[in-house]
Amino acid sequence: MRPSSPTEATSGPAGASTQPEQPRQSAQPEQPQHSHITVPALRPGQGTVVEIDGRPTALYADPAGELLALSAVCTHLGCTVEFNPDEATWDCPCHGSRFASDGKVIQGPAALDLEPKPAPSRPARGGQPR
Repeated sequence: MRPSSPTEATSGPAGASTQPEQPRQSAQPEQPQHSHITVPALRPGQGTVVEIDGRPTALYADPAGELLALSAVCTHLGCTVEFNPDEATWDCPCHGSRFASDGKVIQGPAALDLEPKPAPSRPARGGQPR
């Protein structure tokens, strides 16, 4: 008896014929799910960690008020960094790594910078995104 190929019908128990399973297709292609977030009102020099699409994201308002976004996952062992308002740095509570407000490593043990992310839009004065 020769082995059947995936496209041939096979005999099941008691001689019943079974057809090969066809992949199921949905009517619409899957779209990525993006969660709606409310961007906190940050003044220049302030930072915070928020969840965007299920991932911790570090947001910082630079001196001009522009929003910078970074992964808030420390590149050393994966802990979530916290904003240090006294130094305007991202500090890891697990092993002491520190990152500048732009995500560059300033103290190890982390050797890699925090990953840049697209900054979410936030309402300007008057309610329109800027």
